[in-house]
Amino acid sequence: MQNADDVKDHYYAKLNYVAQHLYINDDYKFIYLAIPKVACSNWKRLILRLRNVTDEKKLSYPHIFSDHKRLVDLPREEWRSVLQDYGYYKFAFVRNPWTRLVSAYVDRFTRHDQWWYGYIQQTEGKRMIKNHRAGATQVEISSASDVRFGEFVLDVLDHQQTAPNKEVAVNLNEHWNAQFFIAGLCHPWLEYDFIGRYEELDTASLDVFQHVNLPEYMDSFPKPSRNSST
Repeated sequence: MQNADDVKDHYYAKLNYVAQHLYINDDYKFIYLAIPKVACSNWKRLILRLRNVTDEKKLSYPHIFSDHKRLVDLPREEWRSVLQDYGYYKFAFVRNPWTRLVSAYVDRFTRHDQWWYGYIQQTEGKRMIKNHRAGATQVEISSASDVRFGEFVLDVLDHQQTAPNKEVAVNLNEHWNAQFFIAGLCHPWLEYDFIGRYEELDTASLDVFQHVNLPEYMDSFPKPSRNSST
């Protein structure tokens, strides 16, 4: 039988990955869950502006600078109290899993001009071609420059089928990791006040802005097009 400390350690372990995606704003009292490929760039950019960040480089690349405050940045002993503070509005946005998967593939495997392309080729593309392309040559595997959508999908499914307890492995790239896993749904310490749909981002965002008292952003918040790869 597990003792209380073992149970607590288990809950912390289950929350560690999620904590990397929970962004905290103390001034407006909200906690935002950032799921990649669900307009998270726009939300992170807004959060930086609320922290008075004006550097255009940081605003252009809101993922890669350390001006954010995330749950994972706090001492682990504070996580539970922060998440269960009902004074903070906790919200997230999710997206149709299929369109999110397509968006991730297009963004990470076809945009050759982006800085991440070479990194993705070497860390993800080689494995996908090696494991899922019949008769792949060593040149194809080494260059990994033309990962096909089918190979990409099969690789994602491989991770889902082999992960423990039917959960997608923590080391699966966050851009195509399962949304329920990133969100930590069903974790006993985490209950969201609002979960909106990417497909209704225009109207759902207004609900969030009204709740956290940010009416001045209602008309200026960037809205992705229906075919966006955001």
